[in-house]
Amino acid sequence: MESAERELFEEIGVKTELTFLKQFIAEQLTETEIDFLYTGKHEGPFKINETEVEEVKFVPKNELKNYLPMLTPLAIESFKRLNLI
Repeated sequence: MESAERELFEEIGVKTELTFLKQFIAEQLTETEIDFLYTGKHEGPFKINETEVEEVKFVPKNELKNYLPMLTPLAIESFKRLNLI
């Protein structure tokens, strides 16, 4: 969990307590990885590391499906595992 909290701070400038939700194996054609999903609360502001992150945005759950074309396959898989899409 320490590495997730560190990455969260390095990429979007957020320091918050995270709670583990689940882990799963994500398989693609070129790689296989073990993903860990966490939840945390933060209302901003964000300090975006532009070499790591393009954009941060709050999106209501009912609008999440509108953003699917912009997400990576692994991000979509994570949202499915959380029953958000």
